[in-house]
Amino acid sequence: MPNGLFAKLQLQHNSLATAKPEMSGYNHLPLEPPPYVPDSDDESAPLRSGTDTGTGTSTETARPFEPFEIEEPLANGSGSRAGGLRDATINSTQEVFNRAGEAGQRFADTFSSKVVMPITNALDPLCAAYRALHVRFDQLVGKIGNPLIVKRLFYVIVVASVVYVVTLSGLYPESAGSYNGDFFDQQQLQQFVDDNVDVKRMEENLQYFSSMPHVAGTAGDLTLARYFERIMKDAGVSVEEFSEFSSYAEYGANQSLKLYKGNDVVFESPLIEQTDEKKAQKEVKRAEKTEQTESISGTAQKAQTTDADPLLSFNPGSCSGTSTGHLVYANYGTRDDFKFLVESQVDLTGSVVMMKYHGADSATGESIQEGMKVNIARGLGAIAVLFISDPRNGAYTMDTVERHGMDISRVRPGNSAGQDMEDSMERLDSLPEIPAVPISWREAVPLLKTLESLGIQAPDSWKLNFAGEPWTGSKDTEYSVEVTLDPAKRPQKAMWNVIGKIKGREQDELAVVIGAQRDAVSEGTIYPNTGSTILVELIALFAELQHAFNWKPLRSIYFASFDGTEYNLAGSTNLASQKVHTLRREAYAYIDLSDAVSGTSKLGVSAHPMLWSTIRKSLRLVQDPVHNRTLDGAVEGMETLRDASKNYIPFMSYLGVPSMELRFYGDDYAKGSAQDSFEAFKSKNVDEGMEAHKALSAALAKIVLALVEEPMIPFDIVEFAKAMDHYLRDLGDYAEAKKMKLDTSGVLKELLRLKDAGRQYDSWLQAWQEIVTSSGGTEPTLLSVNRWTWNSKLSQIEKSMLADPGVRGREWYKNHAFGPQLWGPDGLRSDGSAYEWGTFPGVRDAIFEGDEELARVQLDHVRQLFDILTRGFGT
Repeated sequence: MPNGLFAKLQLQHNSLATAKPEMSGYNHLPLEPPPYVPDSDDESAPLRSGTDTGTGTSTETARPFEPFEIEEPLANGSGSRAGGLRDATINSTQEVFNRAGEAGQRFADTFSSKVVMPITNALDPLCAAYRALHVRFDQLVGKIGNPLIVKRLFYVIVVASVVYVVTLSGLYPESAGSYNGDFFDQQQLQQFVDDNVDVKRMEENLQYFSSMPHVAGTAGDLTLARYFERIMKDAGVSVEEFSEFSSYAEYGANQSLKLYKGNDVVFESPLIEQTDEKKAQKEVKRAEKTEQTESISGTAQKAQTTDADPLLSFNPGSCSGTSTGHLVYANYGTRDDFKFLVESQVDLTGSVVMMKYHGADSATGESIQEGMKVNIARGLGAIAVLFISDPRNGAYTMDTVERHGMDISRVRPGNSAGQDMEDSMERLDSLPEIPAVPISWREAVPLLKTLESLGIQAPDSWKLNFAGEPWTGSKDTEYSVEVTLDPAKRPQKAMWNVIGKIKGREQDELAVVIGAQRDAVSEGTIYPNTGSTILVELIALFAELQHAFNWKPLRSIYFASFDGTEYNLAGSTNLASQKVHTLRREAYAYIDLSDAVSGTSKLGVSAHPMLWSTIRKSLRLVQDPVHNRTLDGAVEGMETLRDASKNYIPFMSYLGVPSMELRFYGDDYAKGSAQDSFEAFKSKNVDEGMEAHKALSAALAKIVLALVEEPMIPFDIVEFAKAMDHYLRDLGDYAEAKKMKLDTSGVLKELLRLKDAGRQYDSWLQAWQEIVTSSGGTEPTLLSVNRWTWNSKLSQIEKSMLADPGVRGREWYKNHAFGPQLWGPDGLRSDGSAYEWGTFPGVRDAIFEGDEELARVQLDHVRQLFDILTRGFGT
């Protein structure tokens, strides 16, 4: 660039940098702004206050500024009286600060000379020694490796040692002295259970549950569901689900029973249970509330009295229709009873069959489901069934009406209905197809009198203590019975499950489930309210354990209140189907509660063999409420789970979860009737002082503690293998009695391998205990990982017995090792004892049907499943 041009640009730059703007105009702003004059062409301009809209001139003069409203800034802080006063104030304040500073300095000098310096002189030798040691320490560490890394390692060791000492000493605040190393002291937890089971609380809950009828899907049922939800929330238990689901349901509505002599009606009943005056008045008050509306998840649900009348003589799941025919008496309606009628040439075609509830085949000693009895009668030509209570039960009276669900859960549990059901109203394949109505003994008497001298005189075992000599009846009679049943059908009836959870602190993905039936056919004090009462008590006990010890179980606990049990296990089956993957992954044990206390003399235990050992150990820790012994002495023997009407069926047979049921029994009670009430419970001293409730709650709490708090899931694999060996030999004997040849050696070989796997596990468990004991109760981390792996394997043992397709003809049943068979084994052993029940259901079904080839296929299927199981244990 030319020098002249550069010099010219530099000169311009300097002049711009030093130039100052002209500010004179800004120092002489007008005192008043110019008035606003709207544009005459702008018709939309806003009008000013005080402006004449016609002339545009202001009608209000501007207010002049008052003196001292605006102070001019003072130049150099002088030139005014106020400025002089301010200078004097500043000088005075400055003098105060100066004096304060001098005083502070004198104090600091004194403190330093009399305190700081003596301490410094005393610490200087120590500091010098520390510096010397530090240098020496660094020299030594340098010989080992990087000083920084070695120091950090040393610090970690020191901190870990301190934590270890504090933990063992019980000073850790969250442990409350309850840890033994990494685990809680179970004896302390068990003692807390013994001290805190509350009989008063249980009696109050039992009375409340019994204060209203709570048929599934009705207002009373919903009220109790919400009560369970509140109980869980108040206890601090997480409410995982308040689940509304739809199920097919039928309720008593229009029904009648008539006895004709020719064309004349000689007896008629409205089919309503008669109760005492006090109870009748209470029912009238309930009936005055014709409709109640509740809201769940924004959906209005109506509970009508026709859906909830606890006095109507109606069996849930019964078929509708009007049937007229001659009467036939069939005792209990078992296969043996109908065989007697057929062999006696009693014509059942077009008949109305009267039979007693319950009963058992002489060949098996096992009851068959009432719906199956109805189907047997239908298969022989019957058009309707009348049920009466068993006179052997002393709790029933002449006016008692006993109700039971007619669903056949052995075919398939669950009543969940879809849109097709709502449109076509077709019945499920697990429901009988002819009307089945319960009646009282008083209603049965005039009907039975018409059978005198007709047909065959029945055996003495068929006698009824409220009627004369029993006769079977015959088609050759002038009498006929008309049964009319027109129930209210609800294809999409809302029902509710309530699920709570205490999350585990270690393996929270594994869980024990405790479930109880909530719905009843009436008030249901014993069945099922005693079970619900104990479930609430267990929730309270475990919540109190959490508060007392800041306790959480090693593994999780679920609490479930199931709805729709009387409607073919609708609630538990719905949960199993909706949460199938979650429950098969998490649940490793299930405890069922229904009629938990119906007496005090006997304790019944039905359970998976892997749980027997844990149950026995826990029962030894609880005192028998009646006798001077522990509860294990009250158990006559443990058996497999056989009752297809209980909520453990979906867990055992569909999810593959080892299950159990414990219950006190021994006294008669009016099951399934309006007489199963709290008043009857108290007046008959079924459980005086609630002592059986207390003992059973304590026993179940200790069983649960063992299942969730033992470091290893306490499954006894060896006992499982031995039990299956026993059941397999029984299966072979049954097949041989039916003239079949089944080779059970393949399954037996797998059971021997399973027993070896159990012994290996027992050895590992013993070694684990020795290592932890030698470590002062603390478990090494690598050993923890190994233990968790074992627990995961143990939780999957029973699930290894699941396979698709399920049992032949009953494909919903996936468990090929445990589960109810469709029909009990017929025939007896040479010693008069019955064959076993509840194991190898597919094989036993095939043997019963006489299909030897199918029995072999099913048995080989079982062998393959046990092979998969044992391979999982590396044997």
